[in-house]
Amino acid sequence: GLELHVGRERRTWKLYYRTRQGVQRRPALGSYPALSLDRARAAARELLEQIAAGRDPSAEWQQAREAPTVAALEQRFFDALRLEGRSVSTLETYRAMWPRIARSELGRARVADVTLALLERWFAAQGEVLAPATLLTYRGMLAGLFRRALRWGVRTDGVNPVSGVAVPRPTYRRAYASPEQMQAIGEALAGWARYKPRQVAAVYALFLTGARVNEIGRARVEQLELRPDGSHVLRLDEHKTARKIGAKYIRLPAPVLAILGRLPPPADGYLFGGADLDRFWRSIRDQVGAPHLQLRDARRTFATAARSRGFTLDQVAHVLAHTDTATTRRYAWLFDDASARVTDGTAAQLAAWLGLEDITAPAASPTSRET
Repeated sequence: GLELHVGRERRTWKLYYRTRQGVQRRPALGSYPALSLDRARAAARELLEQIAAGRDPSAEWQQAREAPTVAALEQRFFDALRLEGRSVSTLETYRAMWPRIARSELGRARVADVTLALLERWFAAQGEVLAPATLLTYRGMLAGLFRRALRWGVRTDGVNPVSGVAVPRPTYRRAYASPEQMQAIGEALAGWARYKPRQVAAVYALFLTGARVNEIGRARVEQLELRPDGSHVLRLDEHKTARKIGAKYIRLPAPVLAILGRLPPPADGYLFGGADLDRFWRSIRDQVGAPHLQLRDARRTFATAARSRGFTLDQVAHVLAHTDTATTRRYAWLFDDASARVTDGTAAQLAAWLGLEDITAPAASPTSRET
């Protein structure tokens, strides 16, 4: 029944009841006089109806108080991603994005209470300041978070609320450097070679291999391998598509080996210094009057040059590790020789545009291990 508990400083309405299992409960309904007698009786009648139906309101309230918020799942979420083998770059990206979630209304909400309406409000607010491509990344991260919350039993309704969220599709860039721009970039890099030798070497390598920016920027000496045919490759066990294709091998054409051979041995273990290349690249692109070009456009430039030389999409895809088609997977063994021809042939064309046509062999063989 309804009880009024009188203390020294406050008077509190409580409802005494027993569950069907015989457990005694005495939850507080509110304080008097803020909650009048009539309102306390009405609240008690509503709860007694729930109790008669077999529910336990007091236990439900306790569970709600103890239910984790979205922000509270941070450590468990990132631990799961690491155990599942997600790449270092993906983890770093998600870590950098997480505070925007944790500090918002969405982060403070209990996982079980997150609705499509709440998510739509959050994405609408973020859409005012974030690019569509970033919103798409947030959508993928949150979808993964709630998918795991369902698996962990933190959310029990069987619904992933992110599945109903619509975000604007990004317009992907199609930028690449023209032959004239490549010539200007080569001249600019030559001017910086004395002062920033490793950064210059890294930019050359990006254009001449088609590798991703972090794959070259973070390349280490121990990743360099010498193949039986005398070629050199970078072996990457961790990269963007590692979960799909395993280790990735980036062939280093003669001009890149020549540039590396002219560098002093790296003291830090990084072939290209491991430095942040973005600031250096901004100086180069501004110098050549191409402020729209991003460092990742070197990869597109490589692919465009390869296609212009007559190599097939499958051949280029194999070199760039875009192996998510059944055909490329099934016939990957056929492309070993073709990959060498794609990389070397394309690098020769790009090296000519960059003013490196006279470099054909390394001045000193870079440190590598045989495979």
